[in-house]
Parts: sequence; structure tokens; C-alpha cells
Amino acid sequence: MYLFKRLALALFALGAISLAWAHPPAAHAEAIAFTQGFTPSFTDRIDVKALPLAQAIKTVQGNGRRTVYIVTDPDCRYCRDLEGKLSQIKNVTIYRFEYPITQLHPNAANIAKQIWCAPDRAGAWDAYAKHRSVPGNLGICANPIEANIELAARLGIQGTPALISGDGRLQAGTMSLDALEQFIDGAG
Repeated sequence: MYLFKRLALALFALGAISLAWAHPPAAHAEAIAFTQGFTPSFTDRIDVKALPLAQAIKTVQGNGRRTVYIVTDPDCRYCRDLEGKLSQIKNVTIYRFEYPITQLHPNAANIAKQIWCAPDRAGAWDAYAKHRSVPGNLGICANPIEANIELAARLGIQGTPALISGDGRLQAGTMSLDALEQFIDGAG
């Protein structure tokens, strides 16, 4: 009987491992990073002066003296968690690059386009992030969504949220409010 239980446990573990390998990690990066509490950090710095800010939704909170860049998906629940924390940060300029991951969120590209095509992009982003309020347009306008997808690929970003500090540090995943403050200040 003891041998039977060990064999059953081994088969169960083998099945779980093979199931995990059957799904590529890039497709589930946001879930893996959040559920395991793992937020990988990168040592190379991004040249923030080269970021195409015209492709981002800009929000200024307070005097905006600090800067953070976010690569984000409108339908990512971890991005919404991060948005709740960002709303509590004072004196920061936030640039949001919409990066819909349609493999996880099939309607995210449409929502991203609708947000971009809204007369007040920052307001539309905020309304969708907080209340899931979809802008009242068809999302038909010149938009940077495909260019943002290409930008994320060039930067090596495969999941959302991804944060870039004012000094070019890249951090994947969400974090606590204190850690976010430190990251923005250059200490995290």
C-alpha cells in the first residue's frame, strides 16, 4: 500500500510538471510573476530618452517631478492592481504604453484602441482601469498599439505590467506601494 501511494504521488507530480511545460511561460508571465511573488529585475538599463513618448498616455500627478514608464495591458488584473497603487503616488509623471496581450485577453487590443481614440486618453484609461467603463467610440483612429507591441518586443518585455524607472531600470510585475515609491525614487 505504501508503494502504491508513492507511485500515485510520483505520477501526479509528473503530470503537473508536464502540464506546466505544455504552456509556454511567456504566455503566462503575468500570472507566474504575481502568484509566485516573483518579480524579476533586469540589470541592463533602458535609454528612457529614446522611448517614443508620443505612443504613451501621459498622466501628471502633483508636480510630476518624478517619472515612471509603464508597459500595460488594459485587461490585465495585475496592471489594475498596480494602477490602484499608482493613484496613491504623489508628484509623478506616468507614461503608459498600451500593450494588449491578446493571447490572454482577447478583447484587450480593441479596448486599447478605444482608449487611445478617446478625446481624453488619460481620463479614458483611468475610467477603464477603475470602473471598466469602455469609451464610447469604435477605436477607429491612428493609434500606436502595434508600435507598442513592437516596442515591448525590442525591450524584451513579454508580460504586463512592466515598469521602467526614470533612470532606465526595468522591473516586471506588480509590487507593494512602498516598493513602488522606492522604485520611482531610484532606490528600488
